[in-house]
Amino acid sequence: MLSAADAGAFTAATGIPSYNASLPRAGPELLELWLFDELFRLIEPDTVVWGMNWRRLVAGEDLSDCGEDLTAWAHASDLRDRTFAPVPGLEGHDHSSLALRVPPPHPSPIQAVFDDRYTAYGNRGPDERTIESDELAAWRSEIALERAAGDGFRACPLLLERYSSLIERLVGEGIEVVVVLVAQHTEDSGRWADGEMDAANALILELASRSGAVAGVDLSRSVSDDRFRDPVHVNSIGAADFTTALLEAYDW
Repeated sequence: MLSAADAGAFTAATGIPSYNASLPRAGPELLELWLFDELFRLIEPDTVVWGMNWRRLVAGEDLSDCGEDLTAWAHASDLRDRTFAPVPGLEGHDHSSLALRVPPPHPSPIQAVFDDRYTAYGNRGPDERTIESDELAAWRSEIALERAAGDGFRACPLLLERYSSLIERLVGEGIEVVVVLVAQHTEDSGRWADGEMDAANALILELASRSGAVAGVDLSRSVSDDRFRDPVHVNSIGAADFTTALLEAYDW
């Protein structure tokens, strides 16, 4: 949801303070640490709107190994806690905000993750860029090769389990979770054999239902192709369209 929706427009329409607070390209392991170790120390949300598509679940060559390596994050968290816990002057302060950034040239692993992901995909200002013809042609060639290979969509069992556990943990904390299928370009929808994308989307909605989400909303076809800034992300006009569809799809 980081670039899919306009949080400011959502706030204006509903009166509910809303934030684009995700980490791009993050899997469930990193997102769980980000939410519970960092973000929820700063805010106490009533609702989490969780944007998903097939990319969140797709498996690589090895179905037994499709998670994330969190060694650097775990080490940094441990070091932070060991560093600040004994300091009486910090009692009552949120030490996570103090340890997130270390002056260059030695940034913490947590800050390196944060900077890398937000530099590339952070909350942007007005962006009306559309996909260039050569970029679209290259993308079509990539998709054609995938279809010719005939591998189709394969969901990673480990990712399914971890996303389900994360949603269940959020629900257990009293947070309402709304899972939303984010907008897809029609070229992306035709990546596999007929019906496979619909099956992948249905799998996500089923995951939402059995994990305790209050709703699963399919907005995968809510934005026209001319409102994408690259093959995956909508531009600012597309984000406005998506936000309108999101507002209409659920009783906020």
